[in-house]
Amino acid sequence: MHSAWDRARLRELIEAITKGTGLTQRQLAELADVSHSQVSRWKDGSHQPQYASMRRLAGRLLAEYPQVAGLATELLPAAGYDVAVEAEPRAPQAFDIIGWTFTRMQQRGRTRGDREAFARRMGWNKSNARSAVLTTDQARAIGEELGMTAVQVMLETGFLTPADVASAPAQAANAPPGQRPGDEGWEKLQRA
Repeated sequence: MHSAWDRARLRELIEAITKGTGLTQRQLAELADVSHSQVSRWKDGSHQPQYASMRRLAGRLLAEYPQVAGLATELLPAAGYDVAVEAEPRAPQAFDIIGWTFTRMQQRGRTRGDREAFARRMGWNKSNARSAVLTTDQARAIGEELGMTAVQVMLETGFLTPADVASAPAQAANAPPGQRPGDEGWEKLQRA
């Protein structure tokens, strides 16, 4: 399972991945479930990544950032591990939705104050950040802020799949009032 750890190649890969995805080292750390300083140590070559952290990072990059799939598959060998990696999607969580929304707001030139004001309007705070539910009302508000539809928001965040959208008309026709997509209170729960 172990091979030579290529510090220079790992540094090149981390730099190329952050450039190719627009992610910061802190966001890479979140994908790997490690601290920001841990990614810094990987990059400067002072600490060899643990297998589980590197596998998690590579798998999540494969699942969420196809534009760097080739680079993601090279992470484990560069870190000294001779194993293949498969896509490892994360379960969507409200925390991810907050981060996703803030990243897109920042990309659109919104200030930190704008993002904090939006979080207050949405009722987002540290105590409710781990809810696994995104309501259609929340998706609509996020979409309005970002110039997207609620369905686009739910598709991009993983709360809906293209198959969900394709089957929605048939499901909606059979659903009781209050449980139809678009009805007040309708929620798309985390996929299993």
